[in-house]
Amino acid sequence: MTAGSCRTTLTLGRGDTVRFSILGVLSVHDAAPVPIPRTRRPLLAALLLAWPGEVSAQTLMEAAWGDTVGRENALKTAVSQLRRLLNGRVPPARTHAYRLELRPDDTYDLERYRRLAQQGHEHIAVGNHQAAVACLREALALWGDPPLADVPDDPLRLATWRQELLWERKVTQQTLLESRLLLGEHHQLLPEIRKELAEDPLSEPLNALLMRALYRAGYRVEALRRYDTIATLLAQDTAVEPGVRLRRLRDEIAADDVTEPAAGPREVRLTQPSTPGMSTAPPLAQLPPAVTDFTGRAAEIEQLSRHLSAPGAGVPIASIWGPPGVGKSTLAHQVAHLVRPTFPDGQIYVHMAGTSDRPRDIGEVLGEVLPALGASAAYLPATVTARAALYRSLLAGRRVLVVLDDVCDMYQTHPLLPGTPGCAVLLTSRAHLAETASVRTVLLGPLSQQESMSLLGDIIGADRVQSDPAAAADIIEACSGLPLAVRLAGARLLARPDCPLHAFAD
Repeated sequence: MTAGSCRTTLTLGRGDTVRFSILGVLSVHDAAPVPIPRTRRPLLAALLLAWPGEVSAQTLMEAAWGDTVGRENALKTAVSQLRRLLNGRVPPARTHAYRLELRPDDTYDLERYRRLAQQGHEHIAVGNHQAAVACLREALALWGDPPLADVPDDPLRLATWRQELLWERKVTQQTLLESRLLLGEHHQLLPEIRKELAEDPLSEPLNALLMRALYRAGYRVEALRRYDTIATLLAQDTAVEPGVRLRRLRDEIAADDVTEPAAGPREVRLTQPSTPGMSTAPPLAQLPPAVTDFTGRAAEIEQLSRHLSAPGAGVPIASIWGPPGVGKSTLAHQVAHLVRPTFPDGQIYVHMAGTSDRPRDIGEVLGEVLPALGASAAYLPATVTARAALYRSLLAGRRVLVVLDDVCDMYQTHPLLPGTPGCAVLLTSRAHLAETASVRTVLLGPLSQQESMSLLGDIIGADRVQSDPAAAADIIEACSGLPLAVRLAGARLLARPDCPLHAFAD
């Protein structure tokens, strides 16, 4: 992508071109409009909103009928009809979930909008506000009003999705206004910001924009009056005072010493309309501690560290896989700590519980991660798709390492993969995650006998191992070179200092 480029394409599958739209009326066009019956529109809307992920059968039934009782056969019939209308783009269900499968030349207006908005944030991160304005304007031009205008919203789930789409648009509108203000368009922006505030008078980002625009246009007193107005409205409606950024701006204007916002990504305030704004998040440093007695794996550490730290146009992804107990998580923690200097904006860590009876719900994971990135926990989007879009927007322009431990498959990771260069992802899994060529996989095998002996000595003391090396070798052999087994054996021996090694080996 060049500095001024805003062009994107979708690259899935093969087939004739189909255009999908939901940012106004829901429509599907091939050579001609594809008629989607009114009763099938909620199903198609749900599949489009979840793309490229899946939608559970239960969610589809709730979206179409508002309940699930006795709807299983009706859902199968409805999905079969959609499959025929869309030339097979709705493949058979997988684990009671459905998905829409776009093909190489297909276009989808929401996907294009999100890519353009993300590119706008990338331009802002490097201070190129001219290119950002071009991308954000092109993104907003894709919208009709309202989204999903011809989809019945009797089920509350669809009404919620529509509100989330409108919130995404509001975020982009505010970001566009900020970039234009930085380009010196304060006079032109005054009526536009006032129009936005008429619809959302409690928005602190919009009020801050209006105060800055008024100040830069020479209306200092009016800018201070605007602060008094928003402070009064917040006190009346929410019983809270303006946030720290708005108070600081008021003080700067009163002192005639306004600090212009920096071009970096943290000035892009992705805030929910009618909320005090983004929360102040602590620095991201979520990695578990690295073990002090780490042994071996020098080649793997070098390979993983080099891949994760290498500069490039994409997001490097590395996966450590192998049998249980072989030390995948321990190696991941070690590597993550070693490459921390490459990711000064922080490290995110999530245990995905992929091999447990209850793998982590992606929506819940994003609900934990987004506040850590600065989003307001009280106003997070409800759907996984919208949360993933916000997640990628908040990571744009940052250098953050994402560590996902105990992943069951790549599908579980998709919403948590950053979308912009500068970030990197480290995964651990018992499975070989080879769904995409962009993942660098490292198969982790057992420790050598020498490495296992060294690890046991680090735990119980080298003198104790050397006192009976034959028995120590028997213990190591029984542990099959698995670091977890060696650590468990070492912990038991450490708790029994008087137990001879040969007795424990027996």
